[in-house]
Amino acid sequence: PQRAIECFDRALNISREIEEPRGEAGAIFNKSMALSDLGDFNNAVIVAEEALFVFERINDHSHAPSVRDHLRTFREARDRVRHTESKSIPCCGLEQGLGESDAEAS
Repeated sequence: PQRAIECFDRALNISREIEEPRGEAGAIFNKSMALSDLGDFNNAVIVAEEALFVFERINDHSHAPSVRDHLRTFREARDRVRHTESKSIPCCGLEQGLGESDAEAS
């Protein structure tokens, strides 16, 4: 996926240079897919949003629905990762505070 991202970036630059927005949007979207494959859902969301913007700007109604579907999937995956990470991070010595309260109540 990392090599693919580099290729999509080159394709994006070429598409912008020759002013081909459909190629631009496709390269951006494909990059979002590669980012997702790497598990980088936060950046996949950002990049897919950019692709959707370009597809909508050029009124490409054949690709926009697919981008929206993938964007929804990327957001869900990003939120699951965030939720999992927040559960595994100890919070501010809370356990210690609870222990102290229990001792004071005895």
